[in-house]
Amino acid sequence: MKITEKIYLLSGMSYGLLGNVYGIVHRDGLIMVDCGRPKEAIPMIERNIKLWGLDGLPITALLITHGHPDHCGNGKYFQQKGVKIIAGQKDADQILRLGDYDPNIFPCVLHDFEPDCLFEPYETDIKVSEDTHLSICEYDIEVLTTPGHTQGSVVYIVTIDGKRYFFTGDTLSAEGSRAHTPILGTSASVDYCGKSYIESMQKLLNRYPDAILGGHGFPRLVPSNAFVAQACMKAMKERS
Repeated sequence: MKITEKIYLLSGMSYGLLGNVYGIVHRDGLIMVDCGRPKEAIPMIERNIKLWGLDGLPITALLITHGHPDHCGNGKYFQQKGVKIIAGQKDADQILRLGDYDPNIFPCVLHDFEPDCLFEPYETDIKVSEDTHLSICEYDIEVLTTPGHTQGSVVYIVTIDGKRYFFTGDTLSAEGSRAHTPILGTSASVDYCGKSYIESMQKLLNRYPDAILGGHGFPRLVPSNAFVAQACMKAMKERS
């Protein structure tokens, strides 16, 4: 799905698969945000890259929003192709040590422990432990640490042609016929922390996103500051 001239949905709900995968075109290639569930997402990603005529662009970076298998499960595959991988520090540690399969130590990646969720562990190239900026070709990408859904969740903010696109993983997504209903990241992880999650949601307030590109549901391609506020209030109400 072509979202804008420079942003594509390469896999995910619209294709009947779990975990949205996005591609961002830059002057030297393609940035991917998340990489889908182990193995099943790869054919769809590669099909859509070819379909949209992006196969001549090398994938230069993979931005992982968090360490659940439906978002990071194919990282090793792309890393072997020379792709640099970025993830939050605490989830990056779990991605690397997945081979231990100890849910007491590494609860994040084992949240839905099923045989088809297991993936080959890999070392990330950049581990984000605090809010920062990444420079990738012409883009200055703001990275916000947003623990809660997992302890290493991050949100990537990319400004393209004057508009701010928030790649939010499972911290926040949108559903409904008009993508107007927030999907909160308040479940599906052993290491979920309600207090941290609400604090992370509050970090997103008054940042005036022009689009919310979540890890599930549908891309919300309209100004979404009020949507974020709605989601934040919903999270606080659920916790009370």
